[in-house]
Amino acid sequence: MALFKNALLASLITLSVALPYDGPVSTSIIERDNSTLHLQVELGSNSFDIGDQDASTFLSKFIQPVCSATGCDSGSPQSFTFVTVSGGSTADGTATIKMSGTIDGDNNVLQLLLNAVNTAMLQSKQCTTVHGEECANTPHPSNPSKREDAPIALSCSDVSFVTCTLANFIQVTLFDASSDVKAQMSLSGSAEEPSGFDCSSFIGSIQSALGAIPLPDIAEGVISGISAICSLISG
Repeated sequence: MALFKNALLASLITLSVALPYDGPVSTSIIERDNSTLHLQVELGSNSFDIGDQDASTFLSKFIQPVCSATGCDSGSPQSFTFVTVSGGSTADGTATIKMSGTIDGDNNVLQLLLNAVNTAMLQSKQCTTVHGEECANTPHPSNPSKREDAPIALSCSDVSFVTCTLANFIQVTLFDASSDVKAQMSLSGSAEEPSGFDCSSFIGSIQSALGAIPLPDIAEGVISGISAICSLISG
């Protein structure tokens, strides 16, 4: 069903993409001569919490290890803990990233899809500074921006640190000239309390970042470019 949906969406793409949102459309495609393939990146409507974790490490930690030139292992979800604030104190949270998809055996296609997933993921990041009480028996954030010297209670102090969220669904699909799916890679992220992701506010910066990804030569043909769209999929 998902492949049919993406194939249908791809057939509507020319030089711009209509988003299923009321926000402004901001997409572009870098055209190349004699193109036969097109890459589409789709983002979901929710986000998931990663707390104090560094998203720039997720590609090597959680994504690449379960993906190869034949596809990604959806049966090996990658879980990690993060620090957040709950009830005024620092607390542990748990998030999971699950990869899925099929690839045609071409390592160039694999690297292209990995780059697109990682780029869209990092561009979807939303961060905020939180404040809480850090005690000897509560978790310590990895990136404190401020920690009060004077304890407010025995073995406790005030701490400020940055927590972030990411789009909880990113799907990259390589279509041929007939809008048939040649390869696909999906990232699904989850945590205890998912929140909304305003894709229409980020689609412009995501598209710009995707435009910087090198388009390799592959056996199936020449890739025309990359487009990004928002989806109503919540993960």
